[in-house]
Amino acid sequence: YEDNTYEITDGFDNIRVDSDVSDIVFKHSSDGRCIVECHENRDSIHSVTVKDNTLTINNAETYPWYIWLSISFDSPKVTIYLPDTGYGELDVESDTGDVTVPGGFIFDNIDISTDTGDVDLSASTTGNIHVESDTGDVELSNVECGKDIRIDVDTSDVDLIDVRCRNLVCEGDTGEISLIRTIVSESIRIQNGTGDVEFHDSDASEIRVDTSTGDVSGNVLTPKVFDARSKTGDVDVPNYATGGSCTIRTSTGDIDITVG
Repeated sequence: YEDNTYEITDGFDNIRVDSDVSDIVFKHSSDGRCIVECHENRDSIHSVTVKDNTLTINNAETYPWYIWLSISFDSPKVTIYLPDTGYGELDVESDTGDVTVPGGFIFDNIDISTDTGDVDLSASTTGNIHVESDTGDVELSNVECGKDIRIDVDTSDVDLIDVRCRNLVCEGDTGEISLIRTIVSESIRIQNGTGDVEFHDSDASEIRVDTSTGDVSGNVLTPKVFDARSKTGDVDVPNYATGGSCTIRTSTGDIDITVG
């Protein structure tokens, strides 16, 4: 492995990162400069360029991941130091590397895709957020999203903590989906297979949850007109005549929701 540092002097609004196995970490610049640090395999050096108003970071050459393991158990990493200002599009793709974007950054839109890497996102947007992961866990915390959030996962766990957005769509398979102090102004749509869905002090004007064997439990903040049905599971929800709609469907999962 070797360490390479790139200082970005050209202006840009958008950021695109495409790296196979490297962890991708965004940090706040302490001196106002934009710096990209790459701890990388010498056989897979990253290309760092600015073109068409976009900072682009990707692997100039790629090799199978098992070759990297045969050489070293060290972990490749790309660290991007950004000045505290607003940015346009953030587009990140990673196979096995984790992606970390801290709070304090504001983008127009964020699109993050990983295979097995975890996603830890605390940045905010004026527009939309889309996160996709196969087996890596996804956590959004202290996120202010101006428009809509969509999360697509397979076996990953999803945690939304102190999140605000207009609409939320989350689709999963076997992982658990947890909403903690997450407030959605319009609608929440959650579809999960065998994973549980939990609400903790979270709410939306309209809620729809569909699971197969996963349980649905927790509390919402305001009264809802509940339409909750399970083929073989237990159902325990309040009976309100007015309020927003909350529709829950499961096959064998239990449903236990309270208000307040």
